[in-house]
Amino acid sequence: MAMKKSLLLSFVILLMAMYSSAQVFPFYDDYESYTAFNVPPSYSGNVTVYLTHGTNSSKGLAAFLTSFSFGDSLVFPLIGPISGASVLEFDWRIVDPFLYPSTQANFINGDKFEILGSTDGITYQVIFSITAANFINVLTFDHAVVGLSSFAGNNLYLKVRGTRVTGSGEFFIDIDNVRVDIPGTVPSTDLSSLQIFPSPSNGLFNFTNSIPMNGVLEVYDMNGKKIKSKTISNETSGSIDLTNFSSGKYQLRIQTNAGVKISEVIKR
Repeated sequence: MAMKKSLLLSFVILLMAMYSSAQVFPFYDDYESYTAFNVPPSYSGNVTVYLTHGTNSSKGLAAFLTSFSFGDSLVFPLIGPISGASVLEFDWRIVDPFLYPSTQANFINGDKFEILGSTDGITYQVIFSITAANFINVLTFDHAVVGLSSFAGNNLYLKVRGTRVTGSGEFFIDIDNVRVDIPGTVPSTDLSSLQIFPSPSNGLFNFTNSIPMNGVLEVYDMNGKKIKSKTISNETSGSIDLTNFSSGKYQLRIQTNAGVKISEVIKR
């Protein structure tokens, strides 16, 4: 009985941690600030950032489905609360890795690219799906817009999932410019020029953006613990001082009314 109570208490603590973790809304990520071939900070799974896999040959997310990888997935940072008017927008394409990105992919029955949503991080529903039946074989990015009214009033767990079946050719699923927002309420370029530098540094990190920002800058260690925050008020540039913290990697999260930008930095 004591063991059952202990397990139940652990489960409750886990759920509380999930729901008390920092969430953002609106959400926007273009993946430019992340280290290539790594899972972005605050995400979880095995889909990584690749060079030239985003729009305009920039960085982007890429699931690489090969004979050694029949399924890749990635769970986004917690987003919300979601309003009934919110939508998910993103750019995507599916191409063959041979002479990337100039060789068309071939989808067969069972191959899938899916976006799923969940309010609890456990039970997911498919909200966007590309299969052999609706796959249009082109080499350019397509822009998708998905309504999120079924999640209204809740925080949202988003998951990207790629599936490749035996006998299928290899392919990349490229994803870029992911946004969860209410259409028409926020300038899409508000955080597009945001830069955080230098990295590595001795602990003093600067940020610049072409458009004045109002929001908050938060710093998290690699265990997800928030260690510092500061308010940003109508600023196009500023800095944050981590010189009194230990050497290592940190996540700098800037949240404004346009969404959130997360960068991984290194303190020497």
